[in-house]
Amino acid sequence: MSGDNNNLNLPELNPDDFGYLSARDIDGDGTNDLIHGVDHDGNAHIFHLDGKGDITLEEMDTDGDGTFETQRQMVDENTVAYNVDTDNDGVADTVAYVDATTGNTFQQDLIEDGQVVESRVDLDGDGVTDVVYKDTDGDGVVDEITLDTDGDGYINTKLVDLDGDGMIDEIHSDVDNTDGVLETVIEANEYAGGLGSINDYISSPDTTLDTNLDTPADNLDTNYDDSF
Repeated sequence: MSGDNNNLNLPELNPDDFGYLSARDIDGDGTNDLIHGVDHDGNAHIFHLDGKGDITLEEMDTDGDGTFETQRQMVDENTVAYNVDTDNDGVADTVAYVDATTGNTFQQDLIEDGQVVESRVDLDGDGVTDVVYKDTDGDGVVDEITLDTDGDGYINTKLVDLDGDGMIDEIHSDVDNTDGVLETVIEANEYAGGLGSINDYISSPDTTLDTNLDTPADNLDTNYDDSF
């Protein structure tokens, strides 16, 4: 092992960004499995390598408490996921999905007990949340959707499924569209044809993401195992 960061040849890892880098062969097969680094801000990083030497996962301690609470990994060639364990219980509490090209976050999920309970989505890439999907009862199905249809940062509409049948029971609206206060409510029983289905309003900018809100993306690891 060495702290000489000039000996590492990884195109996606810039040694100049770190004051210390050390490659480690954990299983003794002659191939490096991990790289431990400390950046110039004092944040510790662990890079996990596959058999070809490519980085598959990055863990970060960004608050200096000795726990690697943040993970960075590729979901696919277009998407990077940042998992954050805010309460240090070893499991991610939030996952942010970022466009690998632009660096813009287009979806952020809140996770409880391994299940997505809220998902905020920026559909048009302007940095403003356009839609929020919620699973308020923890059954893995969206039952509340809030919409900002004009990108002003204020909610215009909230759609609610009260009984879990997938149909909209209430629509709450900010009629004057000025303050995000949803002062008007209409109910499905007021209309012979009802108010439509919750699924009609579920969309995602990336098909790898799960807007049914049962689990995070299938190939995403949200468990935090000790690296040493």
